[in-house]
Amino acid sequence: MRKHYDFSKMKGKKNPYAKQLKQPVTMRLDKDTVSYFKSMAEESGIPYQTLINELLSNLVYGLHESGGFPAADFSLVHSIDELHAGDDVGELAKAV
Repeated sequence: MRKHYDFSKMKGKKNPYAKQLKQPVTMRLDKDTVSYFKSMAEESGIPYQTLINELLSNLVYGLHESGGFPAADFSLVHSIDELHAGDDVGELAKAV
């Protein structure tokens, strides 16, 4: 084995599987949520999108290992609708 290798003339290749690893998406998140993740990103030096992805991945894989969403967990969606039922925000959300 050589003591020194010359990598200066080596041409880099892009990972051919990189496009299959991530999928761009558009999501609407609360301003407070985005602010929280951006402040965490500044503290940690990790992009906020990566932090959100890590949190979601941990949630999904944790639920997968525990057998998935129990039916009762979907009651949260109904609770939010009921909470905003009298609000203009709730009516706007239903219209969208």
